[in-house]
Amino acid sequence: MTLIFVVGVILIQFVLSLLLYKIIPSSNVEQSVLIAIDLSYFFAFIVLYFLTKRYNVRYLQKSNLYTAFFFVVFIVFFLFSEGFRFSNFFNFSSELTFKTIGSLYSKTDTYKLFRTLIIIPILEEFIFRKFLFKLLAVNRTKLLIPIIITNLAFSFLHLDFDYFLIFFISGLLLSNIYLRSQNILIPILAHSFVNLLILYLY
Repeated sequence: MTLIFVVGVILIQFVLSLLLYKIIPSSNVEQSVLIAIDLSYFFAFIVLYFLTKRYNVRYLQKSNLYTAFFFVVFIVFFLFSEGFRFSNFFNFSSELTFKTIGSLYSKTDTYKLFRTLIIIPILEEFIFRKFLFKLLAVNRTKLLIPIIITNLAFSFLHLDFDYFLIFFISGLLLSNIYLRSQNILIPILAHSFVNLLILYLY
């Protein structure tokens, strides 16, 4: 089911990218792809919302201490995450930390800035940390498999295999932030804050 979801979202992104580029010839390819990604995520958000709206399960005991711990670990991990790029396993330098990942973001493009700080953190956290996880976690005592599957999907959907491990570990930490806080706003804030760090430390 998760594989169908991932493949479906990628296909929607591909089709929408082509359509947008054909409909608006003056637009650049990158802009069309970004809009297509956002539209596909919005579609996934709506579908998963209706599939899971009847579920209201709390999986772990709420803990502000654990929430704060995973929040801090998430930020620290991202500051040193460049070493987890597959291409840097044997060539890590702390000076490179934000050089390549910063190119994914933009301080000057209004749409990119808005999607980086608002759209993507909200959509990704609801889709992967809340809805998809809820759909897979039928047994509240067995959470590890749903956490791993949702974050594999999260990592694959970024379509950047050099950063796959970074996205996967980040997803695991964000999942723990959500489960321990029992509030989706907390991982959204963590996600947005890290994106802001990337923007201004790059």
